[in-house]
Amino acid sequence: MSPRPDVSAQRIPQILQAAAIVFAQKGMGRTTMSDIADEAKLSKALLYKYFENKENLILALCTSIFSQLSLPDRKEEQLCSVALKEWADNCGREIAAARNYIGLGFELVALVRSDENVRLVIRKAYADYAKALEDVILLGIKNGEFNPGDAAVLARSVIAQFEGLNLIWFVEPEKFSLQKSYGQAMDVMLNGIISAS
Repeated sequence: MSPRPDVSAQRIPQILQAAAIVFAQKGMGRTTMSDIADEAKLSKALLYKYFENKENLILALCTSIFSQLSLPDRKEEQLCSVALKEWADNCGREIAAARNYIGLGFELVALVRSDENVRLVIRKAYADYAKALEDVILLGIKNGEFNPGDAAVLARSVIAQFEGLNLIWFVEPEKFSLQKSYGQAMDVMLNGIISAS
């Protein structure tokens, strides 16, 4: 008899997707492992084979979500301002497309106060996010495209603007376009640092 194939590579994303759906619908506190197993169309015993408990599943989901943050990607010879503007537009589009899950993102961020592992995952994701922004801003300063300034502070200011927009949009999605607002927030920042020369 041949050995059974390892389906973990397919099963884990299936479980994480099911967990995201149920958490988004019911909230993390009210969701049970049975709810997730039902959504994933698995037995509860099989779910526990992959995740020992809900906390481990939440950590895996947090890692998956926060590892997917878009980072600025500057192409060779592209102006740094263009790379940042394109990145802002992409972020706004991606977040808007994930509208049903933004509440889950806020729930995960709220866990930072009580769950050290979640805090470490989110802290690393934000550090990577800030570093990628900072690198593009520093290159713009070095190339004379941007005025001299503290690139780390500017990077964190952009993140703060975007996170604030996410929160307002979550509360009042009918009031504005998230993608357009991300672009305008980036324009405001760029207008303050683009060199006149």
